[in-house]
Amino acid sequence: RIAAMEGDLSELNNLVKELLDMSKLDSARTLQRTPVDLDALLRDCCATLPPSPQQVACELADGLGTIELDARLLARAVGNLLRNAQKYAQGGIVLSARRTPEGIGIAVDDDGPGVPAEEREKIFDPFYRLDRSRDRATGGFGLGLSIAQKAVVLHGGSLQVETSGLGGARFVITLPDTLPDK
Repeated sequence: RIAAMEGDLSELNNLVKELLDMSKLDSARTLQRTPVDLDALLRDCCATLPPSPQQVACELADGLGTIELDARLLARAVGNLLRNAQKYAQGGIVLSARRTPEGIGIAVDDDGPGVPAEEREKIFDPFYRLDRSRDRATGGFGLGLSIAQKAVVLHGGSLQVETSGLGGARFVITLPDTLPDK
């Protein structure tokens, strides 16, 4: 019983941390902007993932360069997307990034079950989880995608979900070259 209670307390502690992070993003008025080597930040996101049977391929285009942004927030957003992909991928995950005429495009693709078209807007709502992910085995609270979206929007960008060429989900972050003034 004590071990079960400790597990429940740990889960509650993690939920409180996620809620505090969400609250901070809701009240954030300014970003901690610094020049960031985007290639290094994205490679670090892959390197700091928890161990998993799913392999993550980093396919980063040359010339990503340096962009002024809040490195901690962007790393949190990309990390949340990668950890989500680890939960649902069958075996393949690809993190890709490239410069576009609009700015920077970052994508996380997986070969999992994907996200049904009718659920794509709802999955960014806090606490929303797809039916197949409601068991305790997958963990989480339904806050990761909401936190990722808020972090990207604070940068003046967008986060969309599509169908991946790998067969699963494709999450696409689009960031402008210059951050909005806030």
